[in-house]
Amino acid sequence: MSQGKAILLVDDDRLVRTMAHDLLESYGFAVVEAGSGTVAVEKYRAEPERFGVVLLDLVMPHPDGVETLKQLRRIDPGVRVILWSAYARSKEAQALIEDGKVPFLRKPADLDKLVDTVASQLGERGGADE
Repeated sequence: MSQGKAILLVDDDRLVRTMAHDLLESYGFAVVEAGSGTVAVEKYRAEPERFGVVLLDLVMPHPDGVETLKQLRRIDPGVRVILWSAYARSKEAQALIEDGKVPFLRKPADLDKLVDTVASQLGERGGADE
């Protein structure tokens, strides 16, 4: 499906990263993993043009998803981010989600919704259809 930019997949849980990576690749997306917000920021800073969207876990050890998002926006104010989490803890994260400033997916994400949301953020037509 994807012929454009890669997804930067950020999650501190290796099993979740591996499953999401494999799933997204099976739909033709290019995926680059980061196991922490710090690593994600380093990878994004090194090659911002490589990434079309960041799939960012909200609840991680320092820096959490909200702080990671702030750092990514310092590098690129137009960075496209999809937050995902089993729950949103902080008021700041909840405000981002409720304001619709960034898409939010609840884990475990519905397969079609995950693929459609990623494709939409990448500017690709369709979704889970091949």
